[in-house]
Amino acid sequence: MVIGIKPHKCDLCGKSFSEKSNLETHKALAHEGKRPFVCDTCGSAFSGVKVLRRHRMTVHEGIKPHTCDLCWKSFADKSHLVTHRSSVHEGKRPYVCDTCGSAFTVLEALRRHKIAVHQGKRPYVCDTCGSAFTVLEALRRHKIAVHQGKFVVSF
Repeated sequence: MVIGIKPHKCDLCGKSFSEKSNLETHKALAHEGKRPFVCDTCGSAFSGVKVLRRHRMTVHEGIKPHTCDLCWKSFADKSHLVTHRSSVHEGKRPYVCDTCGSAFTVLEALRRHKIAVHQGKRPYVCDTCGSAFTVLEALRRHKIAVHQGKFVVSF
């Protein structure tokens, strides 16, 4: 392995890795929906231990230590507070689509926009009925609502 060289590129999102095993782990967690870290309180599953810790802290312990000094809304992550301040209070949308000019508050939203709108891709496909989605979370909600008979509420 040579430091700084990342020859293994994800064909779904373009993210690169120095080792093939890291690419395979990325695909399993980010694109195949594998969630090996399970909350022992409620059974929710997550792709990473950091996400599981944040879930426990915010959902089960009610801890959101980062508070906006303008509107008093609280966040579990400082990065979410920074994004909130710049987008809500300063009106910033720094990520602009070079094709159509649509602007977004976070880079991930711009990436999803380009894939769905300009490439016409819906990379997350339901293995039961074939419905396709641009976002993995939408596929998860679909599977629960349609194929497991549960009602999903999004806040």
